Amino acid sequence: VGSECMLVESIPNLATLLGREESREQETHSALDRQMQVKYLICKLVGAIAHKTQPIVLFFDDLQWADKTSLDTIQLLVTDPDIRYCHYLACYRDDEEESKVRVDEML
Repeated sequence: VGSECMLVESIPNLATLLGREESREQETHSALDRQMQVKYLICKLVGAIAHKTQPIVLFFDDLQWADKTSLDTIQLLVTDPDIRYCHYLACYRDDEEESKVRVDEML
């Protein structure tokens, strides 16, 4: 339940999708622990949704504006060996040098 609450806090609309009220319980975590746990839970969620009979496609748009945490999360999703039946599409503008470097590093 604690992990689920953490994910719902990060993605508030997920509470509606799960048919649950948003929990107000909060566990004490450092920012880094919380960030790593949310990334882990996102990977588990995508892995649970994607199925052989119902594969999913995740489309990541405007990656040139993505922050490091978002790019790290995308990299975890793409490289997670437990996530199957998930296809990824990503696009970004390569005319912005600073953001191009971040995206190229992630790829």
